[in-house]
Amino acid sequence: MRGVFACNFSTFLFRFFSVSLALGFGFYVCPIFLSYCVG
Repeated sequence: MRGVFACNFSTFLFRFFSVSLALGFGFYVCPIFLSYCVG
């Protein structure tokens, strides 16, 4: 049971990290891309 919990927790952490990374990347790249397109 503990192993399953650890596996699920690591998967949850990985998903959370990837989602937060993607969001941060989007927030960092989108203004630059928009300013490049508009400018």
